[in-house]
Amino acid sequence: MPFATVTPRANRPILARSLVSAALIIALYPAAGVADTVFDLGQVDVKAQQNAPEGDPSATVISASTLRDRNQQNLAEALQDVPGVTLSSGGQRNESQVYIRGFDSTQTTLNIDGVPVYVPYDGNIDLSRFLTGDLSQIVVSKGLSSLMYGPNNMGGSINLITKRPDKPLSGRVDVGGSAGKEGVFSRHEGAQLASRPNDLFYIQGGVERSSSGNFPLSSAYQATKTQPEGERLNAYSRITNGNLRLGFTPNATDEYTLSYYGTSGNKGSPPYTGTVSAPRYWQWPEWKKNGYYYLGKTAVAGGTLKTRLYYDTFQNVLSSYNDATYTTQTKPYAFNSQYDDHSNGGGLEWDRSLGAQEIKLMAQAKYDVHRERNLADGAQNYDSAWLQFKSHIYSVGGEDRIALGDKTHLTLGYRYDRSQVTQAQEYANKGETAVRDMALSGASGANNLQAVLTHEAFGQEFHIGVAHKTHFPTIKDIFSYRLGNSIPNPSLSAEAANTLDAGVKGAVFGSAHYSATLFTSRITNAIEMIAISPTLGQNQNVGNAKNSGAELTFNAPLGNQFAVSANYTYLARTLGTQGLLATGTPRHSGFVDLSWFPLAKWTFDAEVRGYSSRQTSTNGLQPTAGYATVALRARYEINKNWVARAGVSNLTDRNYQITEGYPEMGRTFYGDLEARF
Repeated sequence: MPFATVTPRANRPILARSLVSAALIIALYPAAGVADTVFDLGQVDVKAQQNAPEGDPSATVISASTLRDRNQQNLAEALQDVPGVTLSSGGQRNESQVYIRGFDSTQTTLNIDGVPVYVPYDGNIDLSRFLTGDLSQIVVSKGLSSLMYGPNNMGGSINLITKRPDKPLSGRVDVGGSAGKEGVFSRHEGAQLASRPNDLFYIQGGVERSSSGNFPLSSAYQATKTQPEGERLNAYSRITNGNLRLGFTPNATDEYTLSYYGTSGNKGSPPYTGTVSAPRYWQWPEWKKNGYYYLGKTAVAGGTLKTRLYYDTFQNVLSSYNDATYTTQTKPYAFNSQYDDHSNGGGLEWDRSLGAQEIKLMAQAKYDVHRERNLADGAQNYDSAWLQFKSHIYSVGGEDRIALGDKTHLTLGYRYDRSQVTQAQEYANKGETAVRDMALSGASGANNLQAVLTHEAFGQEFHIGVAHKTHFPTIKDIFSYRLGNSIPNPSLSAEAANTLDAGVKGAVFGSAHYSATLFTSRITNAIEMIAISPTLGQNQNVGNAKNSGAELTFNAPLGNQFAVSANYTYLARTLGTQGLLATGTPRHSGFVDLSWFPLAKWTFDAEVRGYSSRQTSTNGLQPTAGYATVALRARYEINKNWVARAGVSNLTDRNYQITEGYPEMGRTFYGDLEARF
């Protein structure tokens, strides 16, 4: 095992060094203030001064303070409390992903400061690999997400917005860890430092790290052939995130930045514990993603021109072994698979206010290259030849936000996307030493349209919107043989979602706030795997699917010492093929948090998350039962610069699964100490 269970003794040197460093910094700068300033160049459809989306009235903005106070160390944890968003974890790849109103991660886009970072090959990415310590906010846009995000956001967009310094010196240091009944099994450390010495320049950077061994299972878990009681096998994970930015602000309107963001590490995949399929023994000895991007804005022609240029890389190695010893690779299903991907692209966005109108125009281009091969293992002593796949996508469009009155606004948008795969390869022989080109189809285009009307009345804001958005099939959708179980389909075309979204939000009873949204999306030309024979399938465009539901949120103070926040989501999904069941999403989900402020420096929280049953496979043979978990949190503000947090997750030690055959974490305790300056 490449990563043993973390012990308390192993943590002490690292924690001690971090705390000493933090103490020295605080001693030198005891009076410095703390601010999570939003990097507005990274925003796409959010007004920084209002902290609210323009284009999507039902979007959710998560602040940095919320992330820290809820101990949400990675992106997957951060998204689990957003109404309309369902966390998917576990599975054979041990990846954390989300559904937005029933749309999976291939049908939505993930961005950092507006730059797309999803993986070129299949559109997926493990959200748990992105730590949250350097973020100022997360914007989750849903059915009416802005067309300015660019192509493939049929189901919505997630934008991770970083920070921008506004003080001569600021930063934070954070250390903590988690423990179960077997002792400490994970730790995290992070440090962010930023400086704006004058009006012309700023610099910022930092490192976040998370290390975890095998996590504790619930005491109610019963052993199987592949998983004993106690600690979850092969569940280790190491993650290191790094970020750096240089900024130049020559005047009050212009700004130019060079940025780097990277995440690297390794992980294991816990074995399947059910009875429906066979376990696989997988590990990722390498998983890394690096992004280099330029963002700038310039006053042009009475408006503002935003420029984005980026180069993004992704490499990983997946190793499959014979058995749970993770040492031999002689079985037919054992292999070492290597990916080496990169994307480059950019975009222009120009906006200008013209009387009662705010006009935005955009153009984007993205070029993707996916390369893969099999490395030498116990069954072969050579590396296979590289297979290479290339694709590109272009987009042009615009939005016009029109003030029809003081309290009424209409936003109209249009975007045209054009996509083409320009190269796809397969092996020409069983030895995988020679490659040949596969048949390709021509370029395909897609129109995207959106209209959103908002109106304020009786102190409430009403909205209604319609959208037609598209998603092109991924390289994997079109060309993957899926280990011999699928037939490529070069003629696969884009799917589209026609969405209707209506809702209201505002204040009631003085200081209580609420929102209510109804939505429905009908997906045409839906891409689904169709059985060709008992052992073969093929991705095809198979008619109409549908996602419909409702979201409710409520938060209010209860006197001077208490506050409550809650949300509920109802989601009904049908697939385009009769008899197939929608997977990954429960019909009912909800969240309730009760806060208590007994003293000025103390905050206590009790929260409950609940979910109804869901399906793991479309044939209905792998359901998971509904469940609810309880968590407690405490926060103590030691002084202006120091904050301590502690809590317990899964208080009742509930034994539950999100994906069938992959039990989740039992009761755990965590502690965290943050120094801010």
